[in-house]
Order: sequence, then structure tokens, then C-alpha cells
Amino acid sequence: MATTIDLGKIRLQWKGDYSNATSYELLDVVKFKGDSYVFISTIAAANKTPDTTSEWDLMVSGGDQWSTGTSVPTGGNPGDMYLKTDDEKVYTNTAGSWGVVGDMGGSRWTSGTSVPSGGEDGDFYLKTDDEKVYERVSGSWVVKLDIGGGVWTSGTSNGSGGESGDWHVNTATKDIQENVSGTWTTRVNLSVSGSNIQDLGNVPALSSGKFLTNDGTSTSWATVDVTGASVGGDVSGTVSNIQIAANAVTDTELNSAKLNNVADNANNYSHPGTHPASMLTGALPAIDGSALTNLPGGGKVLQVVHASVGGIASGIGQNTWYLAPLQGTITPISTTSKFFIWYNIGVTSSNTTGDGGTSLRLNRTTGGSTTYPSNLSTHNGSGNQHGWFYTHGNAINYAFYMMANIHAIDDWAHTTAPITYRVQFASYNTEVCHVGATYSANPIITIMEIEQ
Repeated sequence: MATTIDLGKIRLQWKGDYSNATSYELLDVVKFKGDSYVFISTIAAANKTPDTTSEWDLMVSGGDQWSTGTSVPTGGNPGDMYLKTDDEKVYTNTAGSWGVVGDMGGSRWTSGTSVPSGGEDGDFYLKTDDEKVYERVSGSWVVKLDIGGGVWTSGTSNGSGGESGDWHVNTATKDIQENVSGTWTTRVNLSVSGSNIQDLGNVPALSSGKFLTNDGTSTSWATVDVTGASVGGDVSGTVSNIQIAANAVTDTELNSAKLNNVADNANNYSHPGTHPASMLTGALPAIDGSALTNLPGGGKVLQVVHASVGGIASGIGQNTWYLAPLQGTITPISTTSKFFIWYNIGVTSSNTTGDGGTSLRLNRTTGGSTTYPSNLSTHNGSGNQHGWFYTHGNAINYAFYMMANIHAIDDWAHTTAPITYRVQFASYNTEVCHVGATYSANPIITIMEIEQ
């Protein structure tokens, strides 16, 4: 099996005069300001000035001209450089004499099927028939690496030939063999017989409630036989899904000594009809509306909102509705819910010129829109007025009026957006009308959402 190894550049490469625009790589050689530099970084780069960056190393100082040829150089000026291309030796002119200062040869790669010959020290050779790598060292070719081996083959006989490190599968005996220094050695056998693992192709289909057994010849599913004295000793661990046929176990097959400490009729437990309160110990869990399940349809209380405020509002404008200082806001859980709404609020009014009165009502605000539902149930009034009372004229009459009845029993949610209910009042022919926390009574409003 042939393997290609990329060793990169392994000898010096003359690139001529340095250029900022050229990307140089390891072992590139350039001329810069009369000196020769070699690129020593393993990362290719451009725009790296040789005399100011760490990517370059000074190779030869001085020299004004490079020339090449196949013969030993002559003439020239001190500092000149010469590359002898047949053996890739580098010469420099020092004081008029040429001398070798470097050898860029060697490290050449060749290949073939015979043992290598010739070449120069540092050359490499790949022998393609056995995938051995040779290096020329001190005039001799030496095997440095064997990239062959590791080949898998198979057949009905044992392995033969090949190289050390190869593997072979004998399909007849199921032996796995390795070539070790030219000798094939069996490392493992994948075929077992008898009570051990069998060929998976011979295992019968699964059978519920049975176990797999092998009698040394064949594999099958069997049932557990627990009759008479054929079962000896205790069964330890966890045993599940055991089915015993009717009358399969008799008294003689039970170890009665182990049952001596069990009282008679121990399994005849009778559940009492009632339990004394002493059986309920500890704190009981809190119960809210979400815990009430399996109730008949409708009537389930989903939530209750309660608000209490202080303050007093006054107003005697004829037939003018004023906002009382009492409101409650609820966010419905369901659009089909109904509300019970009740409120208590104090009213004080008086006049001296004749009969007068004060009326109360609720308004409903949701989504920035305020309505006065006509379907709200009434008390002591009509339409959307829920309560009213008289003050009788020609005298100063003070009345304390406390609303305490359920209102809006049939108001629907129709939305899951917040809804605000607020109390309003209107005065008729009164000289004084105060609504709110009169006589130290704090107004309250309660809104109950009921599932339908």
C-alpha cells in the first residue's frame, strides 16, 4: 500500500531580489541591500523586511551580484555570489578568491523498485514495491522508515507472504493472524462452540417469559421447572413476573418454619367505616379553587377580589353622576365567567327645600372603554341604578345609608383583560351629599368570578 508523505521544502530556494509583494516560505533565499537572507519561519508571509523582522536570518553579508553556472566560478568582485547548478554549491568572492560557503544540494526525492544507488548525502529514495524509505548517509543508502505493512487479507487458508504488521482472516477456522517478522501468528479465534457463544444466526426467535439455554448442541428457549424438590436452596436477588399455576405449590413444599411468626388471619384486614379525628395529624395542605376537581359543570369559584378604600366624594349637581371613592379591578380567568359583585358604602345627604334623594350605580371599564351595563341586577332602583333613597324636605335630615346587598349577579366577563368596576352616585334636589367613608365607615367592594 503506497503512502505519500509531504515533507515540504527541504532545501534552499534562490528567489533573487527581495520584494514586499512576494509571499516567502521556509528556506527561501533573497538578496537585500547587498546581503543574502534565508527565510526561517515555518509560516509563509509577505511584506516582512529581511533586516528588520524575525522571519529572516542573515545568510551571507555583502555581495553585489549573483551568478550561476556549471563550472567553478572565476573573476567577479569581492562580495559576489555564485550558484554552481550541477551540484548546487554556493560560492562567495572574498578578496578576489572564490570559496564554497554553502551546499544547497541533497534532500532530493527519487523512487523505483530496486535498491537505490548514486545520489548525494541527504537524498531520499522510496522503494515502491515494499514501501521502504532510504536515506543516503556518508555515501551509503540506509533504510530509515517502512511505510508498508498493516494490510488486511482473507481466505480459507492461513496467511502467507506479506510483510510484518500485515493481518489475515482465515474464514474457514475464523483465526485472526498477524505477520510478525515474516511469521504468521494466530492472535484470536472468533469461533466458539458448546455452552459458550454460538453463531448468532442459530439463535431462535425471542419467546416471552422464557430463558435462553444451550445443551451443548443446540440453542433454544425454555421454561422454568419448579416442581417438587427439584428446586433446592434459597432464591436471592429480585425475581419478577413469576406465574404459578393453581395448586402447583402445596403445604409440603413450603418451609412452614419461616411462617411461624405470622399471626392467624393476618391478611383478613377489614377497613373501618369511620376514622377518629386523632388519625389526622400534621398541617393539612391549603386548598384553592384549582384543587377542586370533578365538580358538576358551573358554580366553581375561580377567584375573589376585595378592595377597601377611605375618602369621601361630594356632589349636588342635579342629575349629574359623580365617581365615588370605591372601585375594584379583576382580571378574568375565563371569557365565559359570571361575576357576583357587592359593595358597602356610606351616603349622607340633606336638604331644606323639599324631597330629594341619592342614586347609586356601577360602571364597568375595560380596554379604555367605560359602559353602564343595563343587565346588572337592581336593588331599590331601576335600569342601571342599584340603590336610591329620599331625604324629606323642610328640615335638615341626615341619613346614613349602607349598601350591603349582592349586585351584578349576571354580569359576564366576555374578556380576559382587566375589568374595573367603580361606584357612581347622583344627587337630586339635595343641598349636601357625601358618599364614601362617612361616619368612619370604610367602603368595601368584593368581586367574585364564577365558572359557568
